Parts: sequence; structure tokens; C-alpha cells
Amino acid sequence: MTEEVSELLKKALALPPEVRAALAGSLLESLDETVDASAEEAWSQEIARRIEELDSGKVKPIPWAEARRQISTILHAVKALEIHPSALSDLPSPGTSNAANQQPLNLPPKWIAPWVRT
Repeated sequence: MTEEVSELLKKALALPPEVRAALAGSLLESLDETVDASAEEAWSQEIARRIEELDSGKVKPIPWAEARRQISTILHAVKALEIHPSALSDLPSPGTSNAANQQPLNLPPKWIAPWVRT
């Protein structure tokens, strides 16, 4: 990053949040070389719907910090298991189910994604 860009970033970060958001949006839009008219129209309708919901009181906004906390809570509550592709050979063949004898698949921990606590 050049000194000029670093200085520009420093100035941008000093702007109020609403202005930074508008600036970020403009910068992101500048990266789009093609415009999908139907997508733009769909987003315009979605934005109008959300504004109407806010204006009517149907939905109540919450601070970003609270939204992030709620998202984090949801993500930590959901434990995604991913079986390593090489473990597929350890799975029963079609037509031979472990459910028949009510025994669970006991895959070794190395086959479970590393972000899942075992």
C-alpha cells in the first residue's frame, strides 16, 4: 500500500460510520464491470420492502454489536460435522445399513472436521 493510499485510508476511517458505509458501497460498486438489471431491480424491491417494514414498525432494528452477538451465538450453537472424503470407504455399502442393528457409525476423530470438538 502506497503512502498516499495509507493516508487516504486513515482519512476515510476518521469519517462518521454512515459516510464510511456510503463510501464503501461506492467503492464496491466501482468494482462491478457489468450490471445485471434484473438483480438491481430485485435488490431495489428488497430494499424498499425492508424500509417499509422498518417504517411500519413491523421489524425493530438492533445495534450492530447485538446483531453480531446473536449471529455468533447461532453459529456456535450449530455444530457442523464434515466427513473427510477418504472416510467414505469406511461407510456401509448401500443396502447394508447400521440402522438395521441400531449401531451408530463410529468414525475415528481424524475423520471429523478440525473445527468440531470431539
